[in-house]
Amino acid sequence: MNNSSIRNKNLEDNERDMPLIRMFENTVLSEEDTNFEASCIENPRLWALKKKICVTIFVLLTAFTATLGTPIYVGAIPYLQIKFKLTTTDAVLPCSLYALAIGSGALLTSGFSEIYGRRIVYQLTLPGALLSSALASISTKFFYLVLFRIFAGIFSAPSLTIGVGVLNDMWDPTLDSQATFAALLFVLVVIWATRIGPIASISLIEISRHWQWAFYIFSLMLVACVFFSIFNPETYAPRILRQRSSRRGRPVQCRDNSWRIIREAISRPIHMLFVEPILFPTGLVLAVTQSVIFSYYIAYASIFEGVYGFTQLQVAITFVPLAIGSLFAVPVVVLCDKYLYQKLPRAVREQGSIKSPEDRLYPAMVSSFTMPISLFW
Repeated sequence: MNNSSIRNKNLEDNERDMPLIRMFENTVLSEEDTNFEASCIENPRLWALKKKICVTIFVLLTAFTATLGTPIYVGAIPYLQIKFKLTTTDAVLPCSLYALAIGSGALLTSGFSEIYGRRIVYQLTLPGALLSSALASISTKFFYLVLFRIFAGIFSAPSLTIGVGVLNDMWDPTLDSQATFAALLFVLVVIWATRIGPIASISLIEISRHWQWAFYIFSLMLVACVFFSIFNPETYAPRILRQRSSRRGRPVQCRDNSWRIIREAISRPIHMLFVEPILFPTGLVLAVTQSVIFSYYIAYASIFEGVYGFTQLQVAITFVPLAIGSLFAVPVVVLCDKYLYQKLPRAVREQGSIKSPEDRLYPAMVSSFTMPISLFW
């Protein structure tokens, strides 16, 4: 059975998605316009490998930068406490609210990528994040600093959530062995951003003695993201097909009014969260895990400075073992990919069977034991 017939079979058998498709039928193309021909060069999954790699690098860069926005602030906390006469709790607010804004921004903005495509969302939100970060760096009042950090988080959010969608647009996790590697890289850059952020922030601010460097680093990374977003192609299939139909002079399905589109864009992820059985428990586990990781930013400085008398630079070094430890996840995923996942695509190709999403949970099962153990090490 060839790849195209397997994909068609998957679409036909995937009946559980039909209620969601019907619910949002005004935001998608008609059925005859939502499928590529078998050898269509516009299909992102049939792009040349070099093109896929370039787009993947852009996705990794934006995800790294968006995540970096949270820990990069850590080095500025002692200086902001002095400048604005803040307590530690107040000084941490821009860091906490940025993380909260990323979650809120994902809900508010990511749904639009399913309607208007990935490219336009990148091109609108990345400049917004850059402007917000630049304004935060020149804020003369703490209120404005907090406000611009919130906006920076909202505009940075799609870089994390849409990034996963872009990778899925190009790499078929059922048939492409490279999909596992791309997903692994995405997770690693997010993890490394949380480790490198405090190290870079504390080191540069300690050397320069200017808290603005926390925002300068973030802004410079965003400049690179904005520049590369200009050349980043569209990967969302319905958007590509709609543009192709328009170029060929074919009638394009009319959309509903703007307010209805916005309402559906916001309600879609909420609907999926409670309707798809795997999403809510997975999201809950990730929320707890991320809250533990984010607590390191403040806990490390408080413990190692207050209890052990470390300097700021010594505190920065304590994040290095976390970065090194994250690399041990690589062999676990590689072994799972070699001995488990690589067998599954062959079975799909040879027998036409459908790979279960639960087959991807083995590395997470390992971490569910190792992470609690590491907290008590």
